[in-house]
Amino acid sequence: MALSRLPFAEFGFRRPTQAKGHFKLWWLLLGAARTGVLLAFGLRGMRAGLTAYGLPGLVLWIWVISSIVEELFAGLVPNARRRWRERLARRAHARCGPVKCRAVWRHASAVAVR
Repeated sequence: MALSRLPFAEFGFRRPTQAKGHFKLWWLLLGAARTGVLLAFGLRGMRAGLTAYGLPGLVLWIWVISSIVEELFAGLVPNARRRWRERLARRAHARCGPVKCRAVWRHASAVAVR
């Protein structure tokens, strides 16, 4: 990150935004429903699988591997997609006028979403 000389906001270092009322209520209700289903059906959730790992396995899987996977799928992939779309738009703008570029950008956006 330091070698790229980009602002840290480009890498996802931003202040968190405050969650609003309906958002919080929805996730609290969803969590309560999940807990109710687990208790009502006598399910053990992830307890059975996690007890077999022990403390070193938990540290490895939950802290290390999940952090790496989260960074890949929440940081690297969306940023690479965004950079690819920007590069495509710059190339299209260099080849055609501003009116044609809007159509090219719409097509590029539709292709990138698929």
